[in-house]
Amino acid sequence: MAIDPMATLGEAADAAFNAFGTRLQGAGVDVGAAYQQLLVHKASLTQAASTAADAITSTMDDEFMPADQKQYRIRLAQDVFDSVELAATKGMQDGFKALREFLTQAAQADLTPAEPGERALIRQELDLELAGVSGSILNRLFELARNPRYTAEIASGYGRLKLMANKEGEFANRLVHGIIASIPGTSQKAKAARVALDALNATKVEGHIGGLLHSARARVAAAGKPRPVSGYQADTLIPRR
Repeated sequence: MAIDPMATLGEAADAAFNAFGTRLQGAGVDVGAAYQQLLVHKASLTQAASTAADAITSTMDDEFMPADQKQYRIRLAQDVFDSVELAATKGMQDGFKALREFLTQAAQADLTPAEPGERALIRQELDLELAGVSGSILNRLFELARNPRYTAEIASGYGRLKLMANKEGEFANRLVHGIIASIPGTSQKAKAARVALDALNATKVEGHIGGLLHSARARVAAAGKPRPVSGYQADTLIPRR
């Protein structure tokens, strides 16, 4: 039996989403809400492909519909699908971004920042520590974060701002995730969020958006393929005498 690669991509995407979804238990209300909204966009893409394919199929199979009307209805169904596809794709991409941010925040739940006055002193100390570093400051931030006095501050916006100022903003997530991984979580929420972050990377679920798109597009395209000709053809009929 031939394997439909588009269907396989869709099944792989569904499996990845399902596997990831099971790892979100206990990570927090914001995380659960963000993932549910992401699934709404995923479902809208699947539903749009199904609706468009059904509309195109019924139009193609209508033997009595004029050709120009068929073309109009098929184009309309494709345009509606294209519109939903764009919105769903952006929704899923933005959804994963929000989900990662919520998980990162939840994973840091145990890292309690100091009081405002103390935070100012800590930042001054960190500024002095970083002042003598030439080139990349990423490794130095990792080293400083091992000090419990500095851990929460570096994991907060301070570390990100310093990296951005040093034109190393692309390493901000790596810094935060590295700090989180090096410090055991104590609260249930932090532990669950760290499990979910690991699952987000392990399942590579974000990368399956492309598979969902390919599968949806293939379903719509297949519905519009010309049907095999059956029955008598005009040029095969014997003219009357």
